[in-house]
Amino acid sequence: PPAEAAPAEEAPAETPASEAPAAEAPAEDAVKVEGATDEGAAAS
Repeated sequence: PPAEAAPAEEAPAETPASEAPAAEAPAEDAVKVEGATDEGAAAS
């Protein structure tokens, strides 16, 4: 049980870190989408 408690505490600590990169990925995708839209508008 104590052994499981330690990993359980580490999991929550890693979760926020995992969410940070995930949050950045969508942000980058949005920027790419906006860039593509700007290019499309310029092409049009």
